[in-house]
Amino acid sequence: MESSEREDYLEAVLVRHLAAQAHPTAKDLAEDLSVREDIIVEGVTYLEQQGDIVLGENGAISLTARGHHVANRVLKKHRVLQCFLGEILGMDDHTASDEACVLEHTISDTTINRIGDYVKSAGSRRGEYGGNGTSQTLMTNQGPNNPADHLIPGGKDAKPLVSSPGPTCSSLLDAPESIPLTVVGITGGEYLHRLIDLGVIPGEEVILKRRLHNNAVVLQVKKCDIALSPEIAGTILVENS
Repeated sequence: MESSEREDYLEAVLVRHLAAQAHPTAKDLAEDLSVREDIIVEGVTYLEQQGDIVLGENGAISLTARGHHVANRVLKKHRVLQCFLGEILGMDDHTASDEACVLEHTISDTTINRIGDYVKSAGSRRGEYGGNGTSQTLMTNQGPNNPADHLIPGGKDAKPLVSSPGPTCSSLLDAPESIPLTVVGITGGEYLHRLIDLGVIPGEEVILKRRLHNNAVVLQVKKCDIALSPEIAGTILVENS
């Protein structure tokens, strides 16, 4: 199995697990990767022998620590590249995702981190202006005792990345389901880099697909479903698009 194929399999396991909150099967991966199930079974057997995955009851596939490290690294690259190609270069979502699938296997960690920093910077600049061109602020005026007042990288006095909330602004935990929402800002600095990796940046349109039994949510970003814990979801401010 080639390195790129291994990464595709492990990434698919992680993405399916995050979206469904359940371990996928070979049938699930065949659907996600558009590959025949018998070929997937061969690949899964190889990955188990290499120590990347563990096969459980009913063919459930779970990642080992080694496999999760690889999958998470590749998924981060995919999200950053897709965001860059779509938001910065203006590619449509489908093309951006396809290109990201190709580039994620060869781009270095150093380069992807630099691209991520650039996307974050571009998202900050875009968030400085509302839809009507009126200047808005990205800095909160909350005091140091506010529980949402976490610092983000880039300076000791930096405040959470958030534009001025409008009358319909709420956290993702309180947002309506199944309608387009616009990300207004992110108040949890400790989650900022992870959310940027996933494409959740100010100005991005998202859809809250559903709420899970543990108060986690499934969020659609660029036609991809991601699961977020209630702690992270509560730091994302959105308003109706």
